[in-house]
Amino acid sequence: MSYISRFIISPDYSPSHTLDWHRLNSALQKLLETPLHLQLPNGNEQYHALLKEQPELVYVGPFDTAELVRKQGYEPLAKPFSHSDEVVIFSRHDTGCNSITCLPKNIRIICTADKDVEKLGLVLLEPVSINKQTAKWESVDYFQSVIRKVQDDINAIGIIRKDIYDNLSETIQKWCQPLIISHLSELSHTLLIAPNANRLRNKFLNNFDRICQNTEIQAILKNLNINQFEKLEKEEVLFMSDIIDTLI
Repeated sequence: MSYISRFIISPDYSPSHTLDWHRLNSALQKLLETPLHLQLPNGNEQYHALLKEQPELVYVGPFDTAELVRKQGYEPLAKPFSHSDEVVIFSRHDTGCNSITCLPKNIRIICTADKDVEKLGLVLLEPVSINKQTAKWESVDYFQSVIRKVQDDINAIGIIRKDIYDNLSETIQKWCQPLIISHLSELSHTLLIAPNANRLRNKFLNNFDRICQNTEIQAILKNLNINQFEKLEKEEVLFMSDIIDTLI
């Protein structure tokens, strides 16, 4: 009986991409000739519980990348080509405020319960002395909740990933406006492999060019807003970790 490796995706993707992650998992299984069990955690609590079990393959944000590589010995495989993880702080456009400089210190902030989004959002707010202690901070599991709460409250701002903000419907974008966008080009999601999964690691790296050239996989990645995968070296992850250290 073949050993089935687990493939965990951080729960910060759009629900509209659920099918595409399943399609990618199936395509990778076929190309690598290796069984993979995809798990899409239902929220951050389940996600972090699964990470503690050391799944063989994970696709995670930059802060979890740093922790998994440093503390659990995960090895980097790949990252999205020419893509960085950025966040947007936004509000309703009818607030009369188009910059974070005019926000009150006790502003209501709704943020997705995502370590990367939260940390980067706080970095953006630091110059105007707004933080969790001064603001009315709310964490929610899904970006849709952020959108809804900001839409319902003229005195609230939201923090979500930029790629999600950029793909909001025209109806939503008509009433909201970005106040500030991060530009930390060195931080990105990564594909990591557990230290005890050498066979899977070798299969992935030996077939990396085939993965990049496979038309089915490339079409799926495009749907996931990933242009392409590029190989990721450990030195790059350590550099990313150093940047993260300066932010927290």
